[in-house]
Amino acid sequence: MAIKTIFLDAGGTLIKVKGTVGEVYATTAKRHGFTINPRNINGAFRKAFENAPPLAFPGTPENQLIEKEKAWWMNVVQDAFSDIGIDKTSERFPALFQDLFQAFEGSDEWELYPEVIEVLEELQKREFPLGIISNFDSRLTLICEDLKISNFFSSITISSREGAAKPNSNIFHQALAKHNIKPHEAIHVGDSWCDDIEGATKVGLHAVHLDREKKTDDYSNHCIIPTLRELLSHPAVLSYPTSES
Repeated sequence: MAIKTIFLDAGGTLIKVKGTVGEVYATTAKRHGFTINPRNINGAFRKAFENAPPLAFPGTPENQLIEKEKAWWMNVVQDAFSDIGIDKTSERFPALFQDLFQAFEGSDEWELYPEVIEVLEELQKREFPLGIISNFDSRLTLICEDLKISNFFSSITISSREGAAKPNSNIFHQALAKHNIKPHEAIHVGDSWCDDIEGATKVGLHAVHLDREKKTDDYSNHCIIPTLRELLSHPAVLSYPTSES
């Protein structure tokens, strides 16, 4: 297996929210006069997020992209708050949404998984080209910069900018094109069975399922790892030719 690039998902693979989304939402809502239960809004947010259309805007000009992203998130937030009985037509809601959107703009509410820097440094040491493929919006670039991981990646492929979201094949092809490689020359690592594993496999990439919570026990058809550390022992990673070899 001649692998030339490793792609990684972002949320749930490299980065995670500090605490829970519900805690951030509840704290922010309180500043705007809304009292909500963090657990309730956390569940409502998950439901609204899962029911939302793909975070992708085909054909959108660059100067309109941010507004499209904000409108997408506004619908998710409104659905989540409506689900717990908060009036989304309140005159206080636009300011609340703006604070929530900004809260997740940098590293204030995001953190890296414990092993990420160690693994990225080792892959960089082995001279492995790396890329990110993520169903995210433009804020991911700043998040990666704030968390000091941008320099590890040759490309960051974001669904909102590319006009396609995983598991859609187009986002994988766009990422491959940035590295000028064929599908079988890449590994994609992610935590979502549908978006990352099925999506990547359909295109022809080698998929590695990051199962941090050990929900999967079927190892027959694909590689499963509990943390990114195990990626360093993947045969294709071990056999990658560096300038020292």
